[in-house]
Amino acid sequence: MGTGSIQLARLFGIRIGASPSWFVVLFLMIYYLSGVFDTALEGYSNDTSYVVAVIGALLFFVSLVLHELGHALVARRNGIGVSSIELWFFGGLAKLTRDPTTPGVDFRISAARLGHPGLAYGTLPAGTDTGAIVARHTPPV
Repeated sequence: MGTGSIQLARLFGIRIGASPSWFVVLFLMIYYLSGVFDTALEGYSNDTSYVVAVIGALLFFVSLVLHELGHALVARRNGIGVSSIELWFFGGLAKLTRDPTTPGVDFRISAARLGHPGLAYGTLPAGTDTGAIVARHTPPV
């Protein structure tokens, strides 16, 4: 099902996999962040900065999965199957079983995501789920 990827989890029946290149990026990110946090957390042990770096890197990849999951769930709502979500060197990809049949469906899938960049800037109320809003207010095609 996943071409050369390792299954990490299964959410809502969708396989979440990672290519070997994802692990390279994960370890490079942990290495980089441990240096950043070692400087930022002056007075704490190296173990503390390493643990914070691991948590930060994992949260980054969790955000990628949630982003792709938003696309996948809206695609499924519009009658398009989702075979998997793959993490790789450059990010993530929701693998759909077929292309959208109309520009409207294509737009809804592209615009949907769980979470929103506005949350980082405090411009949207906490818990706003734009992917679910798009899916709820658009009829299936």
